[in-house]
This record gives sequence, structure tokens and C-alpha cells, in this order.
Amino acid sequence: EDLRRDSVLVVATLGYGRGDDEAYRQSPSGYMARRLAMVDQIVRRVRADVLVPALDPDEAGTRALGRVKAAWWHDYFEQSAALAHRLRPRTRVALNASSFTPSDSALYAWGERQPGIDLLGFSVAPSFGGGASLEARLRLAERWMRRSRKEQWIFSARGFPRTFGEGNQERAIWGVVAWATSQAKVRAVIVDGAGDYDMVVGLRAPGGRLRPAATTVARAR
Repeated sequence: EDLRRDSVLVVATLGYGRGDDEAYRQSPSGYMARRLAMVDQIVRRVRADVLVPALDPDEAGTRALGRVKAAWWHDYFEQSAALAHRLRPRTRVALNASSFTPSDSALYAWGERQPGIDLLGFSVAPSFGGGASLEARLRLAERWMRRSRKEQWIFSARGFPRTFGEGNQERAIWGVVAWATSQAKVRAVIVDGAGDYDMVVGLRAPGGRLRPAATTVARAR
């Protein structure tokens, strides 16, 4: 509530938990009902301004659940959007791409056609190819956006300081922000994340030290 009074936008992303793969295999419909119950809680109790019903479906979703049929994702996003809009019409529902694979492209294109999906966007980070891979993903994102009429967000811009070094984490985040500000359709960039939790990607190291990327974010603002 303190954050909300300070005019901060609240963005809620529903991720995955232990045992989700088994729950999905046993009953895809039952697992969907469980996630929709969580969407209900998030909208009623958190009153998120933006709801992302599934974290990176074709990347984190695949790691957590295994291969999921596109039709299941379509049904889940449609039901999530309808539920969120019924409970709180002000909540905007988003779908984001992250793997930049053909299946990810197809899901993004599907989201463009759905009236219940209010926002589209991307999670972007270097892969094994480092900066070259990040640039390739940004070029693909730009190509996909050309056909879109919807507002775009970068839902996660991050680097990997342990893998590539803190200097490259700083350069990766700056590169994404610089690219995003040159795209008229991109209206927000979320830097992931504040500190290290389940991944070493934070602006603050576990001991409390601010990494150089924190200065870059302040400069970018």
C-alpha cells in the first residue's frame, strides 16, 4: 500500500513452483484451474496494475513444465485475461516472449490477435553467445514489433555478472535500455532484478554491495 500511494505501478508475474511438472502431467486441466485460482488471488489481493499470467512461457515455462501444447497456453491466457478483467477492469494483462524461437514467435503473434491481451513484450538477456546473442534477440524483437499495434514492454532486462562479469552485466542492461528508448512502441523497461535471489542477476550483491549496473540504471533514468 505504501508503494501504491507513491504512484508506483505494481506488476505481478506468476511463475512456477516445485511439482508443477508432475501436476501438469497428471491433469493439464486441473493444473490450469490451480493457476487460475492464483490469478484470482493476485488480482483481488495485490490489485496489480499489470498482470503477467505466466513467466516466460517458452523458456521458464518449458523448464518448469516440459513441453506444453500451444493450445493449452492459448486457453490459459484467454481465461486469465477474462478473469482479471472481470475482477478488476483496470488491471492490464500481458504476454511476453523470451526464447525467440518459432514457437515463441507464434505465441507472440497469437497474443497480438487477442483482445484480452493488453500488452506484449519481451524478456531479454545475453545467452551463451554473450553480447552478440543479445543484439540478435533485440533485432528479432524489433522485427516482431513492426507488425504489432499494441503497447510493448521489456518485462525483464538483465545480465549475468557471475558468468560474464559485472562490467558486461552493466553493458547488457545499458544496451537494452538504449535500444528500448529508440523504439516508439516500447513504453517501459523493468530491470531484473534488485538483488540476487534464485539467480545471480541483481543490481545488489548478496553482501549488500551495489554492482556497477546500479549506477547505469540511475544514469538511464
